Amino acid sequence: FITNSQAYQSNLIQYATECYRRAKYTKITGLFQFDFCDPWPAVTWSVLDYWRTPKSAFDALRRSMQPVLPCFRMLEKIEAGKANLISFCVVNDLADGLPGATCYWRLEGGMGDIASASFPVEIPADGVSAETKLTLPSLRPGKYKLMATIALSNKTLGENWYELIIQ
Repeated sequence: FITNSQAYQSNLIQYATECYRRAKYTKITGLFQFDFCDPWPAVTWSVLDYWRTPKSAFDALRRSMQPVLPCFRMLEKIEAGKANLISFCVVNDLADGLPGATCYWRLEGGMGDIASASFPVEIPADGVSAETKLTLPSLRPGKYKLMATIALSNKTLGENWYELIIQ
C-alpha cells in the first residue's frame, strides 16, 4: 500500500506540476505545493513525513519545479508493440533566454539503453519553448526510464526523468 500510494502521488505531482508549468502565463499564473510536510504522523498528501523524511513525491516535486525544466508531454497510455509519438518542451523561469541549448534524451530498459538522441532547442526568456515531437520506439511490456537533459555550452541546466510501465 505504501509503495503504490507513494508512487501514485509522485507521478501525479510530477504530471500536474509540469502541466501547470507548460501553461505558464496562458492559463496558469502561479502554483505552490499545498501541505509540504505532515504536522503529525499520518497518511497525507505532503511530500515530507512528520519526521521530515522525504517521500518519493519530494524528488518529483523538486524535479518538476527546477528553473529550467525539460519535460515530455506523455501519453495517457503507451501501447506495447507500437511506436508512440510524444512531445517535448522546456519551461524556463530564468530572466535570460537560452539560445543554442541542446536536449539530450535517452530511453533505457532492463537491458540498458534502447534509444537516445539529441537536438537543438531555442528556449525563450521566462517562457516555454516550442514543442518538439519525438517517436518512442516499439516497446515490449515492462518498466522503462525516459530521461532528458538540457545543456548549454557543456553545462547542464536541467534534468528530468519518467518511469514508463508498459502493459
